[in-house]
Amino acid sequence: MTDTHTDIVIETIPIERITVLNPRARDAAKFAEIVDSIDRLGLKQPIKVSRARGADGEAAYNLVYGQGRMEAFLALGQTEIPAIVTDLSEQDSLLESLVENIARRRPRPGALFRAIGDLAGLGYPNREIATKIGYSAQHVARLRRLQKAGEERLLIAVETGKMPLRVAIAISEADGGQAQEVLVEAYEKGELSLKQMPGARRAVEHRQRYGKAQKPPHGKRKSPAKRADAVARELKEAVKNHVQIIDKADRTAEQLGILVKGLRLLMSEDHFRAVLRGEMLQTMPAPLARLVEAPEEA
Repeated sequence: MTDTHTDIVIETIPIERITVLNPRARDAAKFAEIVDSIDRLGLKQPIKVSRARGADGEAAYNLVYGQGRMEAFLALGQTEIPAIVTDLSEQDSLLESLVENIARRRPRPGALFRAIGDLAGLGYPNREIATKIGYSAQHVARLRRLQKAGEERLLIAVETGKMPLRVAIAISEADGGQAQEVLVEAYEKGELSLKQMPGARRAVEHRQRYGKAQKPPHGKRKSPAKRADAVARELKEAVKNHVQIIDKADRTAEQLGILVKGLRLLMSEDHFRAVLRGEMLQTMPAPLARLVEAPEEA
């Protein structure tokens, strides 16, 4: 089908023949909403692909945008999907896909500078990247400057509005212990607002504590197998301690038995009892007295 007013070609194509050049993760709840919407209302807007040639020589396609809609079709058991078909090269398809991702209303933190890095990796100069994504060449150059320095945390702070780009660059260039001083100076100059200050401080503290790269602060979690090994070791140690306690109790009981037998023998002697009376030691602890007075086992 061809739209004669815009010369846009829309075809129904096999989903299995589509390659996603720029895959991205999707929130499960939002994906469920897409599936439900398409199931109830149908596909409101076709996906966009560019023609390619499959390894088997048959027609194939590179996805430009519409990954969520395509995956929703698959989830609904469909094997074909309406698509705007273009003749873009693979490089231009990837470029348009990256730009489309940047243009989304609420991209994930880090998506912007990663996409700029991808465009730079394709050989595009800063000025051309700036034109394509709607930023100034100077802004792109500064972002690339932070990116080359590995400043992921500062880039995300800039992208999420926690600090201006100028302040992030100043922090990146400051000596290790002076980052907080840079924040205070930026605030005093009016470059950093009171509302931005808490988020900027946290970003700087995390950078100092965990490094420039954005990664989980607590490191990798132990695998279930390692946790099981640790539990097994603790259990073995507990059993070992328990055995030692039992052995000690047995030795103590044996020693107490010898003591009780000795006291029984002594208490049976009149002379020993007379000595005790003379020393005013006629009594003994009640538990011990009960053991001494108890009949001796055969």
